[in-house]
Amino acid sequence: MNLSGVYGLKEKQKEVLINVLERKIRQAESTESKWKLLVFDKFCSELIESHLVVSDLRKNGVTMILNIENQRQKIDDVEAIYIIQPTKKNIEIICQDIQNELYESFSLCFSNELSQKQMKYLAKEVVQLEKIYKIKDVINGCFNFQIPEYNLINFSMEHSYSLFNNPTISDEMGMKLINYIVDSLFTIIYTMKEIPIIRTRTSSTEQVIGEKLVKKIRDFMKKEEHYFIEKKERTLFIISNRNYDLSQGLMHGWSYQSLIKETQKMNGMKVDLNNTTEYIDSDGDIWTQCKEGIISDVADTIIEKTKQLEQVKYMIQQENNRLFNNGNIQINEGLYTMSKKLEHEIDLHTTIAQAVLKSIQERSIDLLFSYEDNIMSHIKIEKTALLELIKKLDNKDDIIRLYYVCLLNNFPVDEINQLMNEKQIDLKELKYIEHLKQMQEYLHVSKKNNENSFSVTSMVGTVLGKVAKLLPSDKKVAATIVVDTLSNAKGTDLEKEFNYFDPIKSEEPFIPEKRHKHTDVILFMLGGGNYMEYTNICQFAKKSNKRIIYATTEMLNGTELLHQISRIA
Repeated sequence: MNLSGVYGLKEKQKEVLINVLERKIRQAESTESKWKLLVFDKFCSELIESHLVVSDLRKNGVTMILNIENQRQKIDDVEAIYIIQPTKKNIEIICQDIQNELYESFSLCFSNELSQKQMKYLAKEVVQLEKIYKIKDVINGCFNFQIPEYNLINFSMEHSYSLFNNPTISDEMGMKLINYIVDSLFTIIYTMKEIPIIRTRTSSTEQVIGEKLVKKIRDFMKKEEHYFIEKKERTLFIISNRNYDLSQGLMHGWSYQSLIKETQKMNGMKVDLNNTTEYIDSDGDIWTQCKEGIISDVADTIIEKTKQLEQVKYMIQQENNRLFNNGNIQINEGLYTMSKKLEHEIDLHTTIAQAVLKSIQERSIDLLFSYEDNIMSHIKIEKTALLELIKKLDNKDDIIRLYYVCLLNNFPVDEINQLMNEKQIDLKELKYIEHLKQMQEYLHVSKKNNENSFSVTSMVGTVLGKVAKLLPSDKKVAATIVVDTLSNAKGTDLEKEFNYFDPIKSEEPFIPEKRHKHTDVILFMLGGGNYMEYTNICQFAKKSNKRIIYATTEMLNGTELLHQISRIA
């Protein structure tokens, strides 16, 4: 695959990280210390894992890797290199480490720029300890985003939906959250080394974020006027919000990737299976072929790859026999490594697929998805069959999610309400959801831009107890419609709802007479993204020959989003 344009962002971030590590390690080598110690927090550890494995760090001379939140022993005569987020908790731990003289010296590399308040706090604490000499340097790494796949950015910002939609939040905390998003978005643009066109909805939180982001870019340009590369075709940066399509966030997924998130504990490319954490290779053949497809695709691909593995093992055996006959007992490392990697991938996805299938059957996820997809597409369904399904369901969260999808899409819920009462299910989020429904932001997109574009979800049927094979309807979800409309400068009413910012020309929004189409796009979803939406964006990118990155504060399944709504309802 040609990873040009925005698809080259992952490689650019890897270069930034390697440059930071090599710079700090070279500095450590200039001292008498034989130790090279790295201290990470959870966020930066996951960020590094998406680019480098432990063996890569070892090759660069790293002796020890420690978690900042774990209990750590004192090690004399060693420089500690901290790669962490600039959080209050992390800064307090650093000050405590300096006070306890855990290490000979401290180099601090923050994933994001320290605020003035944080810088003053750190300086004050170290001065009071009379140990300012312990800090060798403080640098802004400017890489406060995780990019587990070449077209996916995740801020891993826990509880982001409830934080940004909490009606009781103070103005100070609200502005702190907005500034965090602005700073994190800027690190993406900094890594890109190019200035995008920014689009946000008018009179929204996203507009505030957009305005602050433009100001930050322009302030940086004044200090580093030659940093950004001028490009004839600019990247489009869209800032959107989960509330514009809450149904999509609550519905059950059906792509392989979304089903893993739906049924297993998944964080980035890590999946917890049988009390162990497994890592999915984002470049693995099975993953790249199946993640956007349906569950039956995985079984077919595993069969195909198992045959391929048998061929590789046969080749290894033939090669070993030939070498042995020639008096050489050295095995072919290339073929051996390939077979081990393929064998591991087959075993991993077999285990994952089995766990997913079990959950599908236990929770009737195939039927839930089918009904939700049809309801959201305003396709007539058999109401009696839907009510019978709800009667049989045991998972209350699944029922509540289905109910809210019905409510948000104007499907009659009177009879469903009776069942909810019989099952003693508390709809404590109801007033909040009804308030969002009155705003009808999500309906504005779907009604005006998705008319007659639906095709019926097809259920092929079950055979010998196997799960039904569903074919997801070929339609654009609301987020994809926004990307399509803005990237192609369609001039519709929907486009007119979005501000247009060009940081090169002005700090204020304006609408140029002539707007260009965009091949490179980044869509940022405030308040949480999901893998069904991501998959829809990926499929649109392929069909339209565009390069689109899906970015979000955190990746959620419908139950996780529901729980965040419950927290603020």
